[in-house]
Amino acid sequence: MFGAIWLPVGLFIYSFTQYGFVSWVGPAIALAPIAVGIFFIFESTYSFTSDCYGENSSSAIAGQGLLRNTLGAVSPLFASQFFHNVGSQYAGLVLALAASALALIPFVFFKMGKKIRARSKLASLHEGDDTEKRKMRWVQAHKAG
Repeated sequence: MFGAIWLPVGLFIYSFTQYGFVSWVGPAIALAPIAVGIFFIFESTYSFTSDCYGENSSSAIAGQGLLRNTLGAVSPLFASQFFHNVGSQYAGLVLALAASALALIPFVFFKMGKKIRARSKLASLHEGDDTEKRKMRWVQAHKAG
């Protein structure tokens, strides 16, 4: 939740300091909250996934990595035209607004995470701290299914 706040803040600062009359220091300073936000979002996403999926977390994290790397591979195909056609200030503003909307996701997970995990067969197996209970639930789930 900490990183979700810093990413949009940094993107807003970055987009509003992209004018020619503003020193290069403004956008450079804006990169700090962007980096902090991305780091905390990245780390908390992987921690949340490994906590939810336990022994199956490596597969879930691999899926996240595939999606992240695919997005990173295709972003250069549209980002250059987007910034050139819209302008760096407005393109940054669109990214900041998107980050602001996505910043609500960690708060939703915090509030409704238990309900969301209950809908997942694998995540619900790993609810709680007791390893023996998890093993028993796993055995029961595989006997039934």
